[in-house]
Amino acid sequence: ESKPNPLDGIRLRLAMAMSNIDIFRKKEEWVVACPKTRVGPGMIIPCVVNGLDIIIFASRDGQRLDAFANACPHLGSPFDLATTERKPVLGEKGRKDDGTGDGCVDCIVCPVHRTAFEIQSGEVRGEWCPYPPIIGGVMGYVKPKSSLVKFAVRLRGKNVEVRIATSLSNVGKGKEEADGIQGIK
Repeated sequence: ESKPNPLDGIRLRLAMAMSNIDIFRKKEEWVVACPKTRVGPGMIIPCVVNGLDIIIFASRDGQRLDAFANACPHLGSPFDLATTERKPVLGEKGRKDDGTGDGCVDCIVCPVHRTAFEIQSGEVRGEWCPYPPIIGGVMGYVKPKSSLVKFAVRLRGKNVEVRIATSLSNVGKGKEEADGIQGIK
């Protein structure tokens, strides 16, 4: 597996910019990220897709896949060593949880700054840059709070595919949602 390099952030920004320009968009832009056999419930799978570092997350129950840029939006730290935690849903009217009934959602936690991001939406859950104490808060002030860059993901045959040119305006509107998976083992 390859490690991130300094140009990954530039490539990610370029891909994000191109995703909103219709001239570069093809009808189907799905690219193989990894074989389905690499994916199991609760796993975080780093992979490189068309030169971009991507992270694939499989839900704990094996029913959902989500794909994000493998870079914390704060300073670009990779999520290869990230952990997952259940965090409570606070302040959202009408939303209770991710369907488990416990009032919490699965979050991926940055291994450097310990910022938690909800896996289904990519939004920050809890404090922005809480670590290291004092310094984290100052670093978080320098870079405003932002969500993860999310990509559409699907299963096709024996592969997990990611659409690199996901339009940011469509994320969360049902057009870019991840397809569910039944019984990953």
